[in-house]
Amino acid sequence: MHADGSEPAEETVDVVRETRRGDRRYRIRATYNDEQHVQLDVRIFDDSGATLGRLSGAVDVNDVAASGRAVASLLGAIAAALGQGTVVERLSVGEVRRRHPNAYEPWSPEDEERLTERYQAGASIKRLADEFGRQTGGILSRLKRLNLIATDKTENTSEDVTDFLPDEPARAEDYI
Repeated sequence: MHADGSEPAEETVDVVRETRRGDRRYRIRATYNDEQHVQLDVRIFDDSGATLGRLSGAVDVNDVAASGRAVASLLGAIAAALGQGTVVERLSVGEVRRRHPNAYEPWSPEDEERLTERYQAGASIKRLADEFGRQTGGILSRLKRLNLIATDKTENTSEDVTDFLPDEPARAEDYI
């Protein structure tokens, strides 16, 4: 039972992303288990497992997307100021197409029709990206162009939080 007397949500969503760069391991964990907040925990480890850095806290479910963009932008600016380049590395079209074979290809009318049907049937953005061999951003852009989602749908509605979570744990290649 919560402090306010309400019952906790029955479902918990726990997403963990880990990646390695050089001698450092980065782990980000997001846990959504009530109707108001997503708990975040970001940790940086060295090869021995010692914690080198940690950032944690809670974000209101209505602010998840905007907060994510703000944190990424801030860290990118700090990295650039420190001469570390940008947080996001640019990949060639060929590198992206290894994971998403139809990335940047034109959409056929048949694919648009099938996308519309699958989205309206409730398929997640991640599942649609896998089915169509495209990046999630490409799916979102096409859904917007087809007027199936509002331009700001991904920015601040709580029902969108789980639409963008993967169906299974991520691997490093999920980031490309």
